[in-house]
Amino acid sequence: MHRSRRTESPEYVPFDKLDDALWAFRTAYKTPTGSTPFWMIYGKACHLPVEMEHRAYRALKMMNLDMATAKDLRFH
Repeated sequence: MHRSRRTESPEYVPFDKLDDALWAFRTAYKTPTGSTPFWMIYGKACHLPVEMEHRAYRALKMMNLDMATAKDLRFH
């Protein structure tokens, strides 16, 4: 595939490169302020959807897995 098509085509999502991207992030040089290169360029953190699963689990754990309480808080 031609390089310009990969970068300009909105339907191209390189899922096969995700492991490489995660490895690069974990081993990347970070400045003394703790900033990553992504933060320095875009001014915000890069979050993966995986973190949402952990937040949901943590919220249920804080409610002692009481599904009734979780349901009430969800709809209010």
